Amino acid sequence: MTSSQNFTLDGTAGGGTMTVGGDLDMETPGDAEQVKALNLTFQNMAFSPSNPGIQLDGPENANITFNRDTFVTGNSACPAGYSGEFYVYNAGGSTTQTGLTVENSVFVAPTDLWNPDRAVQDGAPMAFKNNVMVGYLDHGGASCNHIDGLQLYSGSNGTVGSDTFTGNLCYDDYGCIMGFDGTAQNTITDNVCFDMQRDCIALFSDSPGSVVDHNVELAGGADPGYCNSMNAPSSPIVGACNIGYLMDTGAKSGDRSNSGQVYTNNVSQSAPSLGGGALATDTNNMWPGASSPNINGSATFVGGAHPTTWAGFELAAGSTGHAAGSDGQDIGIRASAGGPPTGGGSAPVNTAAPSLTGSPTSGSTLTTTNGTWTITGNIPTATTYQWFDCPSSTFSITGCTAIQPHTSPQSANNSTYTLTSSDVNNYVFAMVTMTNATGQINAISNPIGPIG
Repeated sequence: MTSSQNFTLDGTAGGGTMTVGGDLDMETPGDAEQVKALNLTFQNMAFSPSNPGIQLDGPENANITFNRDTFVTGNSACPAGYSGEFYVYNAGGSTTQTGLTVENSVFVAPTDLWNPDRAVQDGAPMAFKNNVMVGYLDHGGASCNHIDGLQLYSGSNGTVGSDTFTGNLCYDDYGCIMGFDGTAQNTITDNVCFDMQRDCIALFSDSPGSVVDHNVELAGGADPGYCNSMNAPSSPIVGACNIGYLMDTGAKSGDRSNSGQVYTNNVSQSAPSLGGGALATDTNNMWPGASSPNINGSATFVGGAHPTTWAGFELAAGSTGHAAGSDGQDIGIRASAGGPPTGGGSAPVNTAAPSLTGSPTSGSTLTTTNGTWTITGNIPTATTYQWFDCPSSTFSITGCTAIQPHTSPQSANNSTYTLTSSDVNNYVFAMVTMTNATGQINAISNPIGPIG
């Protein structure tokens, strides 16, 4: 799409939907004299697994927007240069803004993926606003690399930065936004993390430093036992959620030190981890045991002790930290930031279970429907699939075993699954999961089996 300009592609045109199953490759040469992709909007579209699913090469002030889309990540083959479902690359190393905005969208990695791609790998300035990222986990060290939500990367001791990362919700992830190889001058505000496998924000060799302001991290959270929505060690096999940090700083050997980082008005379970040295500004942050100029206390959230939505993490009126920010506003996220769109709706509701069909014989292919769901509000919703072997015709999340696609491109994350010898004597179930900004809900199919 090198020279495509001035159009909007809307997946809801005519009342239907649009699913993109292959790569979307947009090369936008940085030379202003060349023709390049410009003034493009892709909205209300579903992007299915591919590596990379979206690739933007060298955009500068291109005014490209992805809005209200869904992205489902597949297994990573760890190809050279690519490790994200959404990949932004700047070959020339220019610090000119790309003009790229990704907003109001949902990124999901099915929880039985063995080696998921990152959600986004970014090597150039962009805006990432009001999105949901869930399921990007490092499964027992089997992954190619840490599985970040958004990774800032431009090579060893790089300088990628000037990103705007605001209003996002991350949970059941390894990390939300991370830059381990050098970054600078990012604006990271009004984001929420809970049930994280590691840290919410990690900025190494961050110089000149980024602004980290009005964010919330809740260690443990709604699913404190395990970093997956099913809360069971066998589905998939991942460790318990760590008590990580809202912000982690440091520097790899040989990389530059941090400098000029601003850390203000955040709510967390502990002080930031400052492996990279002191912060330039560290005020009006709240955690238990903090001392002035920070705030000692724990938050009371409008969504209760363990909120599951972005808006649920706003401070209640009587909470410690109310109107205590350096700007006179509540610490933590601010309603004015917006957050992921809910469209006035609620979490998906399953009204009819998925229906599984096929022959119970090794080598045959099973197919599941999605079942019937009630999803209120105009809200992006991603559909993902997981398959299970069970010893009986009764499904049990603790007694059944997720069918893990150990290697790419093999996948057990589609609406069809081909039975193998490992399924023999078991009953097979499909799990259909709907994810949007208001929640992640699972529905279980009828069984097929015993497999012969």
